[in-house]
Amino acid sequence: LAVIRELQAFPVAIAYAASHYDTSKIADQTYRIAKTFSTFYNDRNHHIIGNEDPALEKARLLLAKAVSMTVQTGLSLLGISTLEQM
Repeated sequence: LAVIRELQAFPVAIAYAASHYDTSKIADQTYRIAKTFSTFYNDRNHHIIGNEDPALEKARLLLAKAVSMTVQTGLSLLGISTLEQM
């Protein structure tokens, strides 16, 4: 739930940054999303691949994709290029 809340806050951060000419809000929210997902990912109870429940695995894969897309968007708005793969 924490990751989803941070994702939901991203459009608000963009709107604030645009109206107040404050790109630090985009940087801050992008960082918070990455940090929250990292905590989620490193939790031993949150396996993304290899779940016994296929629906849960799919949901977690979609969450990871949403985080990836959002972080890429945030970095792009800040003028930072990203890698396609590591």
